[in-house]
Amino acid sequence: MKFACPNCKKSYTLNADLLLEKEQEIQCAKCSHQWVEVFSDNPLEDTSSVLDRISKINKQPMSESQILKVLREEAEFDKNIQKSSAFGRNQFKYKKGSKDIENLGQDAGLTFLEIIYDKEFRLGFCLSVLLILILLVLYVYSDWISNTVPYLSDYLLKYANILDLIRIKIDMIKNELIALVRDFLNY
Repeated sequence: MKFACPNCKKSYTLNADLLLEKEQEIQCAKCSHQWVEVFSDNPLEDTSSVLDRISKINKQPMSESQILKVLREEAEFDKNIQKSSAFGRNQFKYKKGSKDIENLGQDAGLTFLEIIYDKEFRLGFCLSVLLILILLVLYVYSDWISNTVPYLSDYLLKYANILDLIRIKIDMIKNELIALVRDFLNY
């Protein structure tokens, strides 16, 4: 069953069969607005109110066939989004027309190989490695770059000093940890 927040118009989908009561207090996840939603077993009872609400939104009256057409288009759009979504690919496995409930929890997430073969992941990973290599080259060759391009010497000196301070701090922490481990092992 679909319903929307009356405040921000954020739409939600909920399985009405899961509700023990027919009237539920709901809080919008987007704007935190609270309201009471009435869920009905027979959605055909409220068709006139649905028609009125949709007609008010569109500012023109709509017939039931127009509303059904819009709902079918929305369902088709949702189905296409779920097919193209990376997270929707392995949500359910089917065995001879029925859901494989035994493997449902295992296949709900992405596997390591799917993450690695994802184009966005590879692009982000490669860009991160490239950025780290550029920063490393700037640090290692900062003296040579400073001599070649004197304008950058102040910036490179500050950059190298910051990295040196970080290296010193890491060495201090490493030495403290080694001392703690030695003290622990001596007891």
